[in-house]
Amino acid sequence: MLSKKYKNKPNKRKRPLNKFESFRKGLERNKIFFEVLVTLSLSTMALFVSCQANTIASNQTAIAEAENMPVFEIKSTYYDDYDRKEYTEHKVKITNEGGPIYGFDSDVVTFLNIDYLDSKDGYSKKNIRVPLQGYFTASLVTSKVKGELATVQGYLNNSKYYDLTQEILNGPDPEERLIDIEIQVYVKIRYEDFLHRYNEEYYYVPYLQTQKLSQSEGEAIFKEHSEELLSKGVEFQDLSRNKVIKIINEVNEDE
Repeated sequence: MLSKKYKNKPNKRKRPLNKFESFRKGLERNKIFFEVLVTLSLSTMALFVSCQANTIASNQTAIAEAENMPVFEIKSTYYDDYDRKEYTEHKVKITNEGGPIYGFDSDVVTFLNIDYLDSKDGYSKKNIRVPLQGYFTASLVTSKVKGELATVQGYLNNSKYYDLTQEILNGPDPEERLIDIEIQVYVKIRYEDFLHRYNEEYYYVPYLQTQKLSQSEGEAIFKEHSEELLSKGVEFQDLSRNKVIKIINEVNEDE
């Protein structure tokens, strides 16, 4: 039998926790979870910052590289002879308006392109292209890394070309063919950029706007000129209306 001391003693009840104490208890129970979560969050933030830094560095490198890359201008120019009142010489100038280059070198090849309408074949348009040599006879190369790099030119070559076109236009052709000729100029340049990387580029340089060629196209054109120069090549100073007609006849006989 319980003594009177404990008989009427009330049961003890825990005091309810307030919100702050409940939050603290929750933190204590989930301490490891929160530590891992914080660590992962910091790692993610560090990775993000690192990626952003790499992106910024890459962009800065790309900008610096673009600012220091060469910018070539390759164009045809003509010497105006005031006494003759005509453009007597055709030149090709190569300049660099961009970043510095080193070890510059260039090659220029020319073709005689012949388009004609054959009366025997319903005036269908045909084309012949043969390697040409002697159109440009001099090459002036500077040692500059920027500005004017090289000039190629030929003595009175444009006067000779103009006279040839007039001779073909006005002279009779026994086959009654309509003939048109054009001098095609191609340029290959080699150089090292400011990072000393070797580059090789190809250009087609007509009378008006220069066109940059793909690597494969440029290589094929220079290979064509090299391989066919001995067998089919013609000397510029030997060109005449009769020579052009002979080239056409020889091609037609081979077909």
